Amino acid sequence: MTDSPQFQLLQQAMEVQTRAEADACLDAMIVQLRKAMEGVSDAFLTVIAKRNVGYFAGYYDHATRLRVEELYDTVHPFLGAAKDGQKSPEEIFELGRRAGEAMREKEGKVVQ
Repeated sequence: MTDSPQFQLLQQAMEVQTRAEADACLDAMIVQLRKAMEGVSDAFLTVIAKRNVGYFAGYYDHATRLRVEELYDTVHPFLGAAKDGQKSPEEIFELGRRAGEAMREKEGKVVQ
């Protein structure tokens, strides 16, 4: 997994410093996604790529998240925008718990 082209592009995305670098990295991600998702519009692939970047940035420090979210015009799908402040480990755990409950409920499974 860590040597997959998509993973390598996500790692590269965390290092970019300019909008031009971000645009080039995003274009490369879309090319990779297009290989796996033939027939899907570039607009939708762009949404997926940006969500992936936002999610991946959640594994990095706050300063990196701020920069990456701004350069790619994205946010973490569960943590929200880094500009809204850092979350505590307890807050992150609670967000994860709620997301898990929502997924189980959507699948029709009972959550206790």
